[in-house]
Amino acid sequence: MNKLAITMYMLMFSITFCMAQNLQDAIRVQQQQQQREQQAAEQQKQAAAEQQQREAQQQRAADEQRKRELELRYQNLIESAEKKFEQQQLEQAKQEYILALEIKPENAASISSKIEEIDMLISQNEAAESELNYQKTIELAQSSFEKRQFTLAMQQFIAARDIKPEEAVFINSKISEIEKIMNEPATLHLYRKRRNLIGFLEPRYDIILENVVVGSTTANWKTTVTVDSFGPKTLTATIDGRKAEIQITFEPGAVHYLRCDLNSKTVDTGKTTTTTDRNGRNTTSKVTEIQHTPIFQIVSKSVGESEFNAIRVR
Repeated sequence: MNKLAITMYMLMFSITFCMAQNLQDAIRVQQQQQQREQQAAEQQKQAAAEQQQREAQQQRAADEQRKRELELRYQNLIESAEKKFEQQQLEQAKQEYILALEIKPENAASISSKIEEIDMLISQNEAAESELNYQKTIELAQSSFEKRQFTLAMQQFIAARDIKPEEAVFINSKISEIEKIMNEPATLHLYRKRRNLIGFLEPRYDIILENVVVGSTTANWKTTVTVDSFGPKTLTATIDGRKAEIQITFEPGAVHYLRCDLNSKTVDTGKTTTTTDRNGRNTTSKVTEIQHTPIFQIVSKSVGESEFNAIRVR
C-alpha cells in the first residue's frame, strides 16, 4: 500500500469519525431539547393541575359561603315572616314565606301550609272589611236619604251595591224609591194667620217666586204651591217699598212651610195737625202712621202643618 492510499484512507476515516461525532452531538442535543421540553410540559401540566385544584377549592369555599348566606337569609326570612304573621301583617308575611320557599324548595310542605293559612286569613279579613264597608256605606246612604240629600244617597247606594252585589235587590229598591222621589215636585205651603180681631184691616201683599206671583196674602190666608224646578230660589214681598226676602232650597219631594206675617209699628211722619176745641183753643199734635213690613219665616214641618191646618179660609 503506498503512502497516497494510506493518506486517503486516513482522511476518509477522519471525515467519517467527525461526521459520526457530529451526529452523536446533534442527537445528544436533540435528546436534551426533548428532555427539557418534556420537563417544561410536565411542569406546565402540574401547574395547571395545581391551579385547577386551587380554583376548585375556591369554588367549594364560595359555594359553602353562599350556602351559609342562603341559610342565614332563609332563617331570617322565616323568623321575620313568623313575627309579621303574629302581628297580622299578613301580606308582608306571605311575601317573605314565598322568598324563603324560593331558597329552600325542599321545605315546600311546611312553608306552603303557612302560605295557605295566610291566604285563608286574608280572604276572611277581606270579607269582614267588605262587610264593614258595606254597612258603613248603607248607613251613610240611609242618613243622606233621611236628610233628603237624594243625589248623594243614590251615589252611596250604588257604591254599596258595588261592594256587595248580592244585595242588589234591596239596594235597587232603594234606588228606585229615590228616583221616584226625585221626579216628584217640591211642595211649598204658605199661610198667614190673623193676629187680632181687626186683622182683616191689615194690608194685603203679594208673594213673588221667580218673578211670578204665587199668592196674595191677607189675614187668615193659606195656599199651596208646587215647585218642579229645584235648587235655591228666592221669595220676595213688598209693602210701600219695605221688602221681605227669603231663600229656600227646593229639592224633589221636599215639603216646606212658610209663615207670612207683618211687622207693624207707629212712626212719626214729621207732620203736625192743629185742632180747635169748643173754647177756641188750638192744640197742635204730631201726625203718625202705621207702617207695615212683610215678614217671612220658615217653620218646621210639625209646627207648619199644625198652623196651616188650623186656618179656616172662608
